[in-house]
Amino acid sequence: MKGTITGDILKAKASEIWSLLPQYKDLPEPKWSNGWLEGWKKRHNVKQYVNHGEAGTADIDNPDNIQTMEENRKLISEYPPNDVLNMDESGLFWKLLLNKTLAIESGSGGKKTKDRVTIVLTVNATGSDKIEPWIISKSKEPRCFKNINRRLLGVQYRYNKTKWMTGLIC
Repeated sequence: MKGTITGDILKAKASEIWSLLPQYKDLPEPKWSNGWLEGWKKRHNVKQYVNHGEAGTADIDNPDNIQTMEENRKLISEYPPNDVLNMDESGLFWKLLLNKTLAIESGSGGKKTKDRVTIVLTVNATGSDKIEPWIISKSKEPRCFKNINRRLLGVQYRYNKTKWMTGLIC
């Protein structure tokens, strides 16, 4: 897939073209609503296609998972909110394209890029204590940090070949 087109991109382009056409100079610009977009897509036979790929979700309806969450909530309730911390990690696939596009026909997808870093954020329950974010990547000495004092960046940098949080890093 060469590029991704969204409804917002089409609306922005319509606004840009409207402002360039002299016959519309003295007319008020349309609102470029979702209704306008749906009509435009219907007139030009444009449909939304999903670029199929990998996916994963948490099984929140599993009775074992529900019970575990209830046990965790009970345990946490014994501590003041300032002492309850939540750490969460998220993968940032910084080269990944959107998985939906607007087109007149379905096209072939491509292999999704796996270039990623892991971002780890930690905060207490009141939001008053935010710990420096962690960035986990694969290189010990990334080129982008050359001649940069990492201590001044406001993040903790860690590395391993999988770019994931591990027990050793944590």
